[in-house]
Amino acid sequence: MTSYELDGGILILRSGAHFSTEDLRRALDAAFEDPRFRRGMVLMFDNRGSRESAPTEEIALRIDILRSRLSRLSPYCAVVVDSSVHYGLARMGEAFAEKHGVRIRVFRDDIDAARAWLDECRGLTTPASRARREG
Repeated sequence: MTSYELDGGILILRSGAHFSTEDLRRALDAAFEDPRFRRGMVLMFDNRGSRESAPTEEIALRIDILRSRLSRLSPYCAVVVDSSVHYGLARMGEAFAEKHGVRIRVFRDDIDAARAWLDECRGLTTPASRARREG
């Protein structure tokens, strides 16, 4: 099961222990129907709750779902994972997505870094301003 949250300009999808491609499709479509949703929001997929590993074909199908919704979403997507297996799978998805106009960046357990990257993508911060703030 996947739930969604709208946090400013970020659409956050959170996976449950069992996550399917259909869960992704349903969560995105539900978010699009939410009156708080705004066209062009960036996407954060918090996959830390998932305990399932998707085969390569499923990863490609999930990227295709994102690609088919780029008229509503920004092409930027942060993926946050909590295991080496999910990190590797998400990196594979990152490489596949790049060929299809979706820019994914994978983060290991660091939701703050994912949010900062999405803020940079939205033009709210720059790498230099973030370095000064953290420095």
